[in-house]
Amino acid sequence: HSEAKHRSFNHNIVDLRVFAYFSRYIDLEASFLMSEIVNCLLQGKEFITGPNNIVRDYIHPSDLHSLIVKCIEKKKLNCALDVYSLKPASKFEILEEFKSQFGLKYNVESDVKGLNVTGSKDNYYSSYKKAEEIGYYPAHTSLESLVEETRFILSKNKI
Repeated sequence: HSEAKHRSFNHNIVDLRVFAYFSRYIDLEASFLMSEIVNCLLQGKEFITGPNNIVRDYIHPSDLHSLIVKCIEKKKLNCALDVYSLKPASKFEILEEFKSQFGLKYNVESDVKGLNVTGSKDNYYSSYKKAEEIGYYPAHTSLESLVEETRFILSKNKI
């Protein structure tokens, strides 16, 4: 009932569904894949992970900004839109890229279980591209976003 009422309004109301976001402002104390990877880089530690390969779609901050601007410019937009990058990234793509770019050391151990308070989601991204209808086209892949933001974090921490 609430959703139907919400959609009946005649002015801009947009629900942006963000599946994964990483930026230079991340709480490095949080227990997220990327905060743990960055902490391992900062501390010179090896990242230990399990064999499961997950896929996430990390939106670049400028792409998120671009989508918000498109929503503001559009008149009488009342819908839900999924936020997406040019291409999602798997955990092992991320680990290999971070090994190449930053010298990340990682080890895969069969008995390591990931913590996920909302339940296990191997593939957590959207292929729903309705945002293209308002002119949104992301400029960055997930890997590009992760590398750029991590490079900034590391530069501020003198690595």
